[in-house]
Amino acid sequence: MQRWMRDFLKTWDRYQAHATEFIPSGDTIVVAFRQVAVGVGSGVSSEMDTFAVWTFRGDKVIRLEKMSDRREALEAAGLSEDDARSSSSE
Repeated sequence: MQRWMRDFLKTWDRYQAHATEFIPSGDTIVVAFRQVAVGVGSGVSSEMDTFAVWTFRGDKVIRLEKMSDRREALEAAGLSEDDARSSSSE
């Protein structure tokens, strides 16, 4: 994971990711976040909303999936959009 992240970050002059929502579901949490980056050399800006589905066993991460589609991320966590609204209002 560290090697992948280092290689990924090499492609950007600047990279930031800001979590915008946390949706819990048992041992899993869906994190919505906004990525803002500037490409190395090209200077091209990129902004993207994306989702990460983290699954835990105790205090250890056992699975991490990244997706660009909210519905797909919620389904991977066993949630519907209605479930997500309920979770974020608690």
